[in-house]
Amino acid sequence: MAFNKKRKEDKYEENKGFGNSKILAVFEWIWRIFVLNTLTLVCTLGVITIVPSLVACFRTIKACYEEDETHYVKAYFKNFVYCFKDTVGLSVFMIIIIGMLGYAYYFYSVVIDALVEDGSFKGWLNIYSVLLGLDAVFFIVLFFIAAHFPMVCTYFHFRFFDKIKFSFYMATRHAVLSLFLLLVFIASTALFLFLPYYIFVGYFSIQSLLWFLLSRRAYYMTSQRMQFVDDQADEYDRQGKQVNRETYEDDNEDKIKAEGIENLKKINREIESGETNGKTRNWQHW
Repeated sequence: MAFNKKRKEDKYEENKGFGNSKILAVFEWIWRIFVLNTLTLVCTLGVITIVPSLVACFRTIKACYEEDETHYVKAYFKNFVYCFKDTVGLSVFMIIIIGMLGYAYYFYSVVIDALVEDGSFKGWLNIYSVLLGLDAVFFIVLFFIAAHFPMVCTYFHFRFFDKIKFSFYMATRHAVLSLFLLLVFIASTALFLFLPYYIFVGYFSIQSLLWFLLSRRAYYMTSQRMQFVDDQADEYDRQGKQVNRETYEDDNEDKIKAEGIENLKKINREIESGETNGKTRNWQHW
């Protein structure tokens, strides 16, 4: 009996070691990416559900990375329902704007080109070129807002239009980050055009994972800074003092940055050591 019990304990430790192996973790992430991509692909078929599904994918990947979320299918739909009301408006807005710009492009490319070939309204060619350039600039701005929107929805609690404005603010404040997000999108789309079945494997989820890894530090530091100022302002309010939030943030920037970096390092150590235990961090829902 004792011998059999010892063999079972050894077998348990062996399986436990294999279960915690890095190889198994890699395969687990591959499966997560495939499942989340499939869920996102299905949910985007509703057209107006494109933005809610992408935000849900981003939030779920964040939970898997930082909290080792194992019930990611349930978490995805929970995030989808939670974000739907606050994000579906951006989907409708983007559909309307893209439709208008698409119609304008069709009109100027087909009708005006016909007039130019006929020898009439040659001046329209210059106007067409200018408008085409403006369309390109507008598309880039719209992309940057849409790219930062999942992060803003994940890290902050704002009203809908405040989320759009803050997405534009983060896109301009972190221009280098925005450029990397654009490069990831271009590379992912190019891979999809070269290998069409890539959309069924990881087009949405891999892109969300890379965006999360690239933006994680910037958004955590921003949320940490805002929380620090709010805490200090609340403390001063309890003491009957007045504080200017904008000047306070500028005057204590080094202290806020140092505290944020230290907290981020602590979180990274917990993730690497597997000590998160599914804990929900308060800062991710401000």
